[in-house]
Amino acid sequence: MPDIKSVTLANGLKLITIRKESQIMAINLGFRTGSMKDPMGKKGLSHFLEHMLFTGTTNRCHTQLNADFEFLGGDVNAFTDLTQIIFSVSALTDEMEPALDLLSDIIQNTVFIQTETEREKQVILSEYKEGLEDLETAAFDLLYEKAWPQEPLKFDVIGDLHTIESLTQEDLIAHKDRFLTPANAVLTIASRLDHEAVVELPQSYCSQWTGAKPTQNVIFDSTNTPGCWETETDNSDMATICLVYSFPDLPDVDKTALKVLNRRLGDSDNSLLFREIRLKRGLSYDIYSNLDLTPHVKTLEIYCATDPENVSKVLEIIEEITESIKNGSIGFTSNDLELTLKMHRTNIAALMDDTHGLCGYVTANALDELPLLNYEKELVEMEQVTVADLQRLAQRVFVEPSISVMLPKADAMEESEEDEDLD
Repeated sequence: MPDIKSVTLANGLKLITIRKESQIMAINLGFRTGSMKDPMGKKGLSHFLEHMLFTGTTNRCHTQLNADFEFLGGDVNAFTDLTQIIFSVSALTDEMEPALDLLSDIIQNTVFIQTETEREKQVILSEYKEGLEDLETAAFDLLYEKAWPQEPLKFDVIGDLHTIESLTQEDLIAHKDRFLTPANAVLTIASRLDHEAVVELPQSYCSQWTGAKPTQNVIFDSTNTPGCWETETDNSDMATICLVYSFPDLPDVDKTALKVLNRRLGDSDNSLLFREIRLKRGLSYDIYSNLDLTPHVKTLEIYCATDPENVSKVLEIIEEITESIKNGSIGFTSNDLELTLKMHRTNIAALMDDTHGLCGYVTANALDELPLLNYEKELVEMEQVTVADLQRLAQRVFVEPSISVMLPKADAMEESEEDEDLD
């Protein structure tokens, strides 16, 4: 059981300290904002802001800032998702103070220079274009564009070509001033040091940091638009199949059972989709399902890459499996439930051994206002899940999906066949 303490500093910053025997310390600084909070027509703003915080401060130019982060000798990272921006550092425990100095500097003393803004915009545009060339990324982007024709879910976290190009320096400053405040943040530090010793450092570096908790955007729960769409692409000879089911009003009490259902469906090498489509039929190498329980979103996705001639058969198998789960003809056994429980316990044990992973897990839960060690609650709930619960959930979830099929253009397929004939 991790030794965890939490305190709220005078400026509203929630500080969580985790005492864990390790030579490595980990720091996560997270904010309750992400692409779901981006203003309409400005999707990608939170992600752009995350990039900009590494471009310079009043104390360090871009080059010096990145050199100082590198000199920590560890791992420095940042990411933006639908509801969070998180900055993380993992390094030897001796690097805790310089790491906090750097993190506090990029948050409190950011300098937005126009030339840096334009340069970073080009970096992000390159990132966006690379995503278009990635088959899986492009497939999911297309799925969400069809399933949610309106924002905030229409575009990926990064935005699209138009929104990225339209973002201004004024947009970045206003977004930072509104959301990157201590009262809207969680700072988590995991190390072998005593709590009392760790608490003193953030207080010294963050005492001048001020800012209220922002009035949150109203986020409407929205379901996907059912339907099936086909799109041609010249980026691949493979076809992709993406499905999404949404259930934003699913009660929290059903979340754990849904994780069990998803693992059985497609989130393991023993799953129904994997065994039937890959192992038994040989129709695909890459087939899986994924669960997203972000508040106001809550989706279950299925992805498969296959040869174009297999698309109809794969879709038929997916429908057969989901319908069989709903009507009980493919049942869940006590062995399935026991296996899921074992896998969950294994994941917990691995998390406890990973200082960086534990720090990130606690930070994410704190930002979502969940129990810091939410796995304990999930473990109890998982032991109570029944086969009847899973069938009931399947009947609730597997309804009216959005389906996006991406096919290679006909002329590209003909060229590929000609090349094969020449071989």
